[in-house]
Amino acid sequence: MRKNSSTTFVFIVLFLFAALIFVFRMQLVGISGMITNFSRPLQAGLFSVFNHPSNETNKKFQQVVDTLVSQAQMNQLKSDNNALRDQFATANIEPSQLLPSRIIGLPQFLPGISLPEQLILDQGTNQGVQKGMPVIIKNVLIGEITKVESATSLVTLISSPNFLFTAQTQNTNTLGIVKGEGADKVVLVNVELSDTLKIGDIVVTKGDKNLTGKGLPPGLVVGKISAINKSPSALYQSAAIQNPIDITKVSEVFIMLK
Repeated sequence: MRKNSSTTFVFIVLFLFAALIFVFRMQLVGISGMITNFSRPLQAGLFSVFNHPSNETNKKFQQVVDTLVSQAQMNQLKSDNNALRDQFATANIEPSQLLPSRIIGLPQFLPGISLPEQLILDQGTNQGVQKGMPVIIKNVLIGEITKVESATSLVTLISSPNFLFTAQTQNTNTLGIVKGEGADKVVLVNVELSDTLKIGDIVVTKGDKNLTGKGLPPGLVVGKISAINKSPSALYQSAAIQNPIDITKVSEVFIMLK
């Protein structure tokens, strides 16, 4: 009888202990759920604060962007004004005859591999640009307009093999033909053996305008003579011309409209 009572007592104790554990676990689950439900709005609020900047933050950011854009525009305006002032101070050409144009393309130019022979400008027929108009920097001839679209134009540089025109030396008035050889090389050819060529002499355009006014005006600088090739057995002598402008470092040129 005692043995049965002891067994019953142990069973009751184990049952109560198990019940207490079950109740305690249920309470823990409830507390955890309460904590989760309470923290959700706080988490959402923090996420909103850190991932969605306030209007004030947006305003400050926009002000910074506007300031940077304004500074860039001012710097570009200063650069354009300096280019215009330098152009008109150097070249004896009426401002109304010149159209400032930005270089927006250098076809087939690869730094360290190939040099440009053409330019693409941001001015076209909408601005009065026509085929055959000279392109200059200061009083230096850069090239000639060879193709025009409504808002762009193509310039063939004087170093291009497709460019030929009459020129003369400034000091000795020696006549010849300026010929491009590519890779920024320009030569003065077909010079009579009896004519005088001097190292350092400036080569300028002779003037190749036609009856309609198209072509190169006289007096534009081509470059200076850097070497002379003269042989008694040859029919003509020639000279290498050093180009004073590195077109790869230029961002703006001027088209001669008249």
